Amino acid sequence: MNDPLSLVCILIVAFAITMYVLLDGFDLGVGILLLTARRHEERDELVESIAPVWDGNETWLILAAIVLFGAFPLAYAILAPAFYLPFMLMLVSLGLRGVGLEFRAHTPFKRFWDHAFCAGSTIAAFCQGLVAGDLLSGGVSTVGGRVVGHTFDVFTGFNCLMGMTAVAGYATLGAAWIRWKTAGRVQRYERSVLRVALLAFLLLTALSAHWPQARPPSPRDGKHIRSRWCCRVWQPSDSGSSRSHPCMVTPTASLLLSVLRQSPCS
Repeated sequence: MNDPLSLVCILIVAFAITMYVLLDGFDLGVGILLLTARRHEERDELVESIAPVWDGNETWLILAAIVLFGAFPLAYAILAPAFYLPFMLMLVSLGLRGVGLEFRAHTPFKRFWDHAFCAGSTIAAFCQGLVAGDLLSGGVSTVGGRVVGHTFDVFTGFNCLMGMTAVAGYATLGAAWIRWKTAGRVQRYERSVLRVALLAFLLLTALSAHWPQARPPSPRDGKHIRSRWCCRVWQPSDSGSSRSHPCMVTPTASLLLSVLRQSPCS
């Protein structure tokens, strides 16, 4: 962790994930809310609002994966098998989104592809919440740099709650985007959808913050998940020892820091 390049790479990964959540988040949100529009013309208006940018926003996720693989192979080797199932479901769902978005304009089965686009967006958001929840709850267990546990261990109550929170959060971003980019009846209707989605997101966030931890990592940590939202970053001191500083970081950066503390990057 003494290598400045490692810290730079961690910041790049955190920045890429943040940009992905913000930019591709409203794309996923529009897909989640697509079926709330009852008329085909209204759905076309929603799709047209994201058509120029939806595929470009996903490149932030690719950037995070490439930097993670190239700079921190040990962290990548832990993340990939630990979240193999949600990662595969997310990738298939993102592909389904793209297929549905393109095919709805060139086939007579527009309603079917609208449902496919909505389902792909919802599943992708839910899987991302699963991964975030498992990282926040400390569910990833390793022995000798290898993940221990079962593939379905990620489907816990808290992780599923975080999946629903991610869906609600993306829906809030999507509703805000629709209200900004549309006009008329669609804009007025999405105003009420935005209120409902925001309320659901806040309630689910509060519930997840007060979710009891199954296994607190140390006596200093609280008994609720919210104590993990403010982790401690280890930095070397002048005397050669390490000291900790509380710092708000993303779950992925937290995992990278813990891995690097155990095994320095070559």
